[in-house]
Amino acid sequence: MDDSKQKNGLLFSVFDFIEAAVFSLVCVAILFTFVFRTVSVDGGSMTPTLSNADRLILTHLFYTPRRGDIVVISRLETKEEPLIKRVIAVAGDTVQITADGKVYLNGELLEEPYISVKTPAFGATDPITIEEGYIFVMGDNRTVSKDSRLLGPIPVSKVMGKAVFRLWPAFGGIYAE
Repeated sequence: MDDSKQKNGLLFSVFDFIEAAVFSLVCVAILFTFVFRTVSVDGGSMTPTLSNADRLILTHLFYTPRRGDIVVISRLETKEEPLIKRVIAVAGDTVQITADGKVYLNGELLEEPYISVKTPAFGATDPITIEEGYIFVMGDNRTVSKDSRLLGPIPVSKVMGKAVFRLWPAFGGIYAE
């Protein structure tokens, strides 16, 4: 009788393990469907903050873009990879890039310790005031970045979420500012 009790106990332990594993997988699937997403960095436009092929976790639930955030922007209409950029300005802000490549936000020089190369101006720009529902984004590696300097302000509706964590290859947080 002790032998059958041990087999039943072992069988219940196996079922408990399977139940816990299935429950865990369902929870992870729900989290990654409704709260988090994973994306891969494609290119060097965010160097030195992010590198090509870094894997990131982003969150989009109840998210509103803020200055300094690193965001992922959808480009589904062109079937291109999403853009990963830093938010420079939000609705109501005024941005100007001078002929010498300096970025001014609301009339003040923007301190940008995260960039390694001075911002190419692509010609001096007139001040741009960002309209409601839009953001102005730029890559940290301005010499190779396709961003709001070329694309103009980005609709907030195109923002897939904020990058919050690096999974691969360097496991850890992303320091946006």
